[in-house]
Amino acid sequence: MVGPRDRDLAYQTEAYAEAGHYGTTVVSPGFKSTYGTFTYRYDVEGRDYKIKKIPFYSIVGAALSTDVGFKREVFYHPEIPHRVLLVYMGDYTLAKPHCHGNAKSEKKKNENFVPTNNSTKERLKNNQGFPSNEYRKELLMGSTNLLEQLVNVPRDMEQVRNFQKAERRRIALTQDLNYNLQEIADDTKFIQEIVSYLDVAIFMYDKELWDLIKGLLNRNDLPYMALTVDTTFNMTDAYVTVLIARFTEFDECPVIPLATMVHERKLCKTHRFFWKKVKQFLPELFKANNIFLVSDEEKAIVNALKDMLPDVPAFRCWNHIFTNAKLKLQKLKMTEQKIQSWYVDALEYLFGQKTELEYYKALNKFTSNSSLWHKEFTEYYRCIEPEIDRTGRWVLGKYEHKRMTTNTSESINCLMKRFNEWKERPIDSLYLALYNLSKTFIMEIIRGRYERGEYTIREEFRKNYNLVEDAPNPTYLENPETEVKIFARLRVAKKNVEAAKESAANRVAGETEKLDDDEGFDEVPTYARATEVISKDGIRIDGKAQCFIVTGTAENRIVTLFPKKTCSYPATTTCYHILAVQIAVGIGDTTTKRPKNSTRYRKNAKKLADPDIIWRQP
Repeated sequence: MVGPRDRDLAYQTEAYAEAGHYGTTVVSPGFKSTYGTFTYRYDVEGRDYKIKKIPFYSIVGAALSTDVGFKREVFYHPEIPHRVLLVYMGDYTLAKPHCHGNAKSEKKKNENFVPTNNSTKERLKNNQGFPSNEYRKELLMGSTNLLEQLVNVPRDMEQVRNFQKAERRRIALTQDLNYNLQEIADDTKFIQEIVSYLDVAIFMYDKELWDLIKGLLNRNDLPYMALTVDTTFNMTDAYVTVLIARFTEFDECPVIPLATMVHERKLCKTHRFFWKKVKQFLPELFKANNIFLVSDEEKAIVNALKDMLPDVPAFRCWNHIFTNAKLKLQKLKMTEQKIQSWYVDALEYLFGQKTELEYYKALNKFTSNSSLWHKEFTEYYRCIEPEIDRTGRWVLGKYEHKRMTTNTSESINCLMKRFNEWKERPIDSLYLALYNLSKTFIMEIIRGRYERGEYTIREEFRKNYNLVEDAPNPTYLENPETEVKIFARLRVAKKNVEAAKESAANRVAGETEKLDDDEGFDEVPTYARATEVISKDGIRIDGKAQCFIVTGTAENRIVTLFPKKTCSYPATTTCYHILAVQIAVGIGDTTTKRPKNSTRYRKNAKKLADPDIIWRQP
């Protein structure tokens, strides 16, 4: 609908039309022989009659939708299908301005609604960057004519957000994030375990990447491999803990994300789960003699390491000790930068001693003189002192380090956030982003070994990699599927399975085979019925339909166990068809009451970590 203030825009003679718009045909004699024509529906009518929220005629009045005093005719040439001629005829004052049908604020209700060009809409859908950035890009690309900007430029950032959100919902497998995650995990094999109750915890690693890193273990011709672990956030509605390894075959010793856990709360038991899975899936890692671990002061991580990996050399990050010391000084009202710097320098001086004896001599100078250290800070340091065997330079010398930090973890956290364009993603989208990121590291390692890319292979190992005589496995360089392609393929696979099940149901419905009609069988307990079916070989598998076919007393039934137990028999409880299949595959009756479990991936559902864990900026 074009109102009086938009009449200059209305009389543009060229525009691009889209197939599928329809209406009455009004052709002037002069154009009929060469041009065809069709009339677009008014915006007050919409493209169809499906009502979404408040229909336009409720806002502008139903009578206007039938007024033909002002028309828009579109003439098109049969040989130039995309170029059209627009002609507006009649009294344009009959066109009543109206707001958008979903307008809520007074400002929006008082604005005349002008639809955005389809080409602009498509650009907004396909560009999934920050809405503010995409909006400003569109402004830079827009026309200098403000009337043209009404249709060529998005109205505001909210419109950009809405189109991006609609596109993400369109390409998603379903709107259930948990279901999507299960399907993608089964397809890519990147996720190894998912725990959804009581606390969400998802463990994942790339097997191909692990095979490459495993080749660096227990080697005397390489430096010690530093493993660091840290937890970050602002990537999804949960925390992300990453185990990072240095790939020591290259001069740069680049950092590689080895294993990842997405979890809801920073608890000791959650981190124990993480290390338990690391030991289960990467057992060779902690049997190696050329590795060591570095972590921050987060109590949940430190305690989990002591419980699960007591024999692995583990060290504390100096930077986190300094940061926590500054927080303690702030509590003691010592907020001046000069004072805090002095205390941090004192700690660095202590940790940097070459021998343990020199350390204790230096420590005695600080603790025995109240003019050097505040009494309460001395008490605070007593909590740090037991960890000195995991901190001092005299211990680190064996591993060719003068100080220990988790800077590598911070750098990989930054890389992951950059890869996600600094946006919080839904859990399924984050998973695919981490999966694709691991594939890029595999490609970079292979390229570096053959003297391509960013990494430089050590001089003594270059002879081991000859592109002609020893070409790399091509599977390492395969392009991973995008999120859109994975969802599309899984959607097609789901439809094929549903079609196969329907076909199997139709096929089974026509079968006459059934169990012998024993007298009084209906009164036999469910378990006895199930064992009777098994004893008479009444179960078979339909691989194409991914289901079991159970021969019943009346007719055959289709049974599935995963992801949900279903049976074509309309029973309100577990029927003997399902029970027979469970017994046959050896899992018995697993019917349990479903636990109460609210949405687990929402910010306001997250609880704080252990009370004694100090919050810190990532």
